[in-house]
Amino acid sequence: MEEGKYKSRAPNSLKNGGGFLLEMQPNTANSRKASEFSPAAAGPPVPPPSAPSSSPLLERFRAFLREREEEMGVSSEGPSQEEIVDLYRLALLELTFNSKPIITDLTIIAGEQLAFGKGIAAVICSRIVQ
Repeated sequence: MEEGKYKSRAPNSLKNGGGFLLEMQPNTANSRKASEFSPAAAGPPVPPPSAPSSSPLLERFRAFLREREEEMGVSSEGPSQEEIVDLYRLALLELTFNSKPIITDLTIIAGEQLAFGKGIAAVICSRIVQ
């Protein structure tokens, strides 16, 4: 299977308005590799997206971590797994509908707290079951 040989079968409204539906059907009629496109035909280069500004959810989570570290002092190991997981559980409560910004924030938080991944995964699974 070569890259660039699949085409979207989604209606234009879905392609441009939200999710992607991709069928694994080879596009043999007009398939072109990315290397076949000339840079001049593509137009001016698009600048990379700037770093996303922190959302209120991320700011509250990070503020809690800073506050906790200040309370415990320099010699402390930082927040415990229980504290991190409880805070993540509270953040997860803000997800009352399928909100991409909140899901993104929760993903960023989970990525920053990899050491507590099992606890965070358990919270997510518990929330799904609810």
